[in-house]
Amino acid sequence: DDIMGTKRRKRRTTLPNNNPTKDRTAKDNEGTDSIDGGETVKDTTTTTTPSSTTTPNGSDLFMPLATYHCAWRGNGTPEAMVKLSCIPCAYKIGCFDVALDKEFTRRVPNARPESCPRIMSLDTSKSNDSTKTGIDRTTRDKDDSLPREPALFQGDGRCLGYRAGLSVLTVGDGDFSFTLALARLLAAQNDGDKKSRIIATSYESKESLERVYPTTFESTLRELNQITSNDESNVEVQIHFQVDATQLSTYNILQPQSFDRIVWNFPCSAVSDGRDGQNSEMEENKTLVANFVKEAAPLLTKSGQIHMNHKTKPPFDQWKIEEVAMRRIAQDVDSDGTLGYLGRVVWDRALFPPHVPRKARHCKSFSTHDARTYVFAEGHKSGSPRSLADANDSGIHIQEIDFVDDAEDLIKTMGVDLANTTLVPVTTERILKLRGRLLNHAELREHVSRAQTGSNSNGKRKRKRAR
Repeated sequence: DDIMGTKRRKRRTTLPNNNPTKDRTAKDNEGTDSIDGGETVKDTTTTTTPSSTTTPNGSDLFMPLATYHCAWRGNGTPEAMVKLSCIPCAYKIGCFDVALDKEFTRRVPNARPESCPRIMSLDTSKSNDSTKTGIDRTTRDKDDSLPREPALFQGDGRCLGYRAGLSVLTVGDGDFSFTLALARLLAAQNDGDKKSRIIATSYESKESLERVYPTTFESTLRELNQITSNDESNVEVQIHFQVDATQLSTYNILQPQSFDRIVWNFPCSAVSDGRDGQNSEMEENKTLVANFVKEAAPLLTKSGQIHMNHKTKPPFDQWKIEEVAMRRIAQDVDSDGTLGYLGRVVWDRALFPPHVPRKARHCKSFSTHDARTYVFAEGHKSGSPRSLADANDSGIHIQEIDFVDDAEDLIKTMGVDLANTTLVPVTTERILKLRGRLLNHAELREHVSRAQTGSNSNGKRKRKRAR
């Protein structure tokens, strides 16, 4: 439901009537942000966005400040102009679709998430000396094709309120790599006073997970045990198998307990060959989500939240997770009706290393550039105005800024620690600006390519005449 739809037009760009931002001139809406040495590219399409991008409180979609910063600035090296924007992060925000925006996706195709400079910096920072990588720093600086030094602003899961002292329940975590990401994050924030607790569960048996994830499962469990046994981490992790997320109230291990966060990443029914539930399992998956929310809500603290990550492109947009969840709560006679839907956050895997989303009962990863984190919270009466900005004691900081130059100043002013907790509203204006910037970069790449091709051709002709 965040897909940018486009149609051909002659020479002007218009914003949809449901635009959550102020009206701007056609020139402002076009991709007029040029870069050094590059000719400004004007957009040649009319862009529309769905009405579901706005709520009575404004936009219900937010993005981590780190994701926005990376999408706009990329690796931050002025000499590598064609690499300024991080394409994977831009696609996370704009959710550009090849069926609806053919010209743009042809000129700016999506890239593997591993090409995000923040993920690259995480990979290289594990082994950044030449004895481990075989690449010394001098060589890395000279060769533009090699990973660069860590980006200015990495970001982490604190933007979703994960902080020391929380009690977290994860369900359906596959190879437990998300649990490991949380354990690392909470251990890194340890101040010695607040004990963090994670209960991680899987629907599968331990034997099944060992068979499905042979290369990662054992090492993940080993590190989780090390974190728990390390007194300095102040994080306790419990692992439980064969736990049904739709029957949480039946497990003694969860009673009587309460959690600040209950997380299910990409819930779905599964079949043996690794396919995720599609149209044929639509109603089954809706029931799955509804029953999970019903079971999870009573386990929340007074300011607790349920987080569900999910893809939003067809057919997954038809799940309508927020509607299914709230309808189920409204039907529950035992519910006090205080669980509310707060909004969605652009999902960014780079904030939770070493997590890699994988298919149910299969070790294959899958694309998550269209994924969103749906946030539900206690303390919000059903039907009342609510937003992530209103979440009680959530640890989330919502910041309204103009464009990424303001983000640069904001990070410097507030400091990296506060910036890591910051979310920014996603607006039509921001997506159009980002889209135009990417087109400018594509134009520059094409110009450089043409120049190189011409130079090579001239060189060949000169050599031929010399012979």
